[in-house]
Amino acid sequence: MGLDKHGLQVPNGKTLLEIVRDCAQLTASRVIISGPAEAMPQLEHIADIRPASGPLGGIESVIKSGRDERYLFLPCDMPRLTPSLLWRLVEKLDHAEAAVFEQGERSIRPVLPLALRSKTAARVQQLMEHGRASIHELIESLDAATVPLGEEESGCLLNINTPEEWSEFLAEG
Repeated sequence: MGLDKHGLQVPNGKTLLEIVRDCAQLTASRVIISGPAEAMPQLEHIADIRPASGPLGGIESVIKSGRDERYLFLPCDMPRLTPSLLWRLVEKLDHAEAAVFEQGERSIRPVLPLALRSKTAARVQQLMEHGRASIHELIESLDAATVPLGEEESGCLLNINTPEEWSEFLAEG
């Protein structure tokens, strides 16, 4: 998109990162930011073990921190996520190593949001060490539960990646 999406502001003045943080705080006991401390310095941050290694690098850094047994990874560019939706994802970790949403007739599985148990850290590290920084590949290699989304819920996974998507989101109010 050419700029830091986490700082984009919606009409009420909140940034995308603040919107996702608020949702996370209603879902999790702790919120940790993967990345530089300039983004919400009042929250705990974990720097990437492998700088510039993409989303799986951030996941590796957080999960290897040992801060918790379960982790819920959220991107900063999904402003329609809801706590109730995320709770459904987290609950699946009772019987699986990972949990992802599934949507549509073709069973599309977006890679984020992603719930992971700490015991997946070795698999994440293995992928990173072999230069395969793919969240898709991680999910495929784990015992991953899926949470099906109804048609009316699929809009909650809106992911803003282009200026056009940002404009459409703002126009929808």
